[in-house]
Amino acid sequence: SLLEQQDLIAESYDIDLSLSPLSVVVDMVIKNNGNQPLETIHLSLYRQLNVTSISVDNEQIPFKQESDFLKIYPNRDLLSKESITLHIVYSGESSPFYMVNSQAVYLPAHFHWLPSVDIKPSIVLEDNTLHRSSFEPVKPALYKVKVKGEDQIYTNIEQLNNGVYVGKS
Repeated sequence: SLLEQQDLIAESYDIDLSLSPLSVVVDMVIKNNGNQPLETIHLSLYRQLNVTSISVDNEQIPFKQESDFLKIYPNRDLLSKESITLHIVYSGESSPFYMVNSQAVYLPAHFHWLPSVDIKPSIVLEDNTLHRSSFEPVKPALYKVKVKGEDQIYTNIEQLNNGVYVGKS
């Protein structure tokens, strides 16, 4: 399986988040924690969020987005114990379970609104009913979130200054 092939850790997320409509620019630092170099990086991201570009060191790199999964092809192998910063730009609709509108925003950690090294779909169809996949991030990561367009945000990370939140979760 994909999880056996890659052993990635999400070390940090530096997020610019715009609400209504939902659009995200994230610098995600991931580390190859495995013993083998990786030529492809597999991440999860909710299917209604459409990635427009992924770059490393200001150079765009190829990727494929299918269903709730991203397949990223860095311009060189990610060596064992090496970290890389992926600059990912995407936007779209949140799911029916997790609202993002002018009245409320609900983007919990167990919903893949951020790219995740945990390779699971966000929502699964069972017995003609949509069900949320639940998971907790495998290891804590450092988050910095800059939110545009909302006055009051409730989060489990500390507010650094107006609209900027930082913490490990």
